[in-house]
Amino acid sequence: MAGESYAIPPKDRAVEGILWYIQHHQLAGGDRLPAERVLCEEIGVSRTALRAGITRLISCGTLESRRGSGTYVCPPKPLNIFQETYNFSDAVRTAGLHPSSRLVSTGTIEADKTLADKLRVAVGAPLLRMQRVRLIEGEPASIETAHVNLSLCPSLIEHDFECESLYDVLLKEGGVRVEHGREHISISRLNAEEAELLQQEEGTPVFYESSIEFDKDMRFVEHCKSVILPTKFRFADNGEENGMRTVHYFDLKNPDILTSPYFYLQQDDVVYVTPNKYKAQAGEINQNRSFYISLVSVAVSVATLLVTITR
Repeated sequence: MAGESYAIPPKDRAVEGILWYIQHHQLAGGDRLPAERVLCEEIGVSRTALRAGITRLISCGTLESRRGSGTYVCPPKPLNIFQETYNFSDAVRTAGLHPSSRLVSTGTIEADKTLADKLRVAVGAPLLRMQRVRLIEGEPASIETAHVNLSLCPSLIEHDFECESLYDVLLKEGGVRVEHGREHISISRLNAEEAELLQQEEGTPVFYESSIEFDKDMRFVEHCKSVILPTKFRFADNGEENGMRTVHYFDLKNPDILTSPYFYLQQDDVVYVTPNKYKAQAGEINQNRSFYISLVSVAVSVATLLVTITR
């Protein structure tokens, strides 16, 4: 309806406020959040909203709670940025972590009609099929099942992709560089086989990603289906800077804001107004004053009623 305003739910304001606090104070993985009272004053929310926001961020893997110690920022997760070519090892190293792989199976197959139509290759085209468990700091993070175009680099079958990077080998020996791709991501649950490989319980929620990668001439390079633990990975679109939400500060009294490239909001932008502690405190005082005045009024009314009845 025209003219109707929609307030941001307190829990959502708390989430955005906590993320702002982490970035503003440059907290890193392993750093502890301040006490609830301090954080509430800093971002201008109630303790109830703050606790709900912390619970949500814990479930997302951004924060972790340590019994008897407090709430801490989790270490960074490797990032997959949509609409960019993606390399698992590079993404993990960028996050300051160590990548590795465990080869489950490998072999050559010929593309049947279904695969040929999907991958834009001829029926019978040679493909390298391999399944790997990708690890971060030695812990399972995802399962990748890949079909790779062997005609672009026949020597792929001679390599050990438990310790080598597929894209590095393609570039060095085949002169093939991935330039374009399509990705589709959805939510799924682990089946029994996947749960065993990832050392999780069957039915655990996971990301399911399907991608097709091409070189600069739009020749098919790789088709990969991945089952990804959300506790180990995060996704972003390429509208963010290196996958990180950026914060820009503005003085609304400054006329230069009208020429700022950030003057016009875009989808998923969040406007955060720094709370005025003094006004917030004054508001609480006024609310308390109103409450006390109401109590006095009730007391006077009761006294008057008693006097009337006594008479």
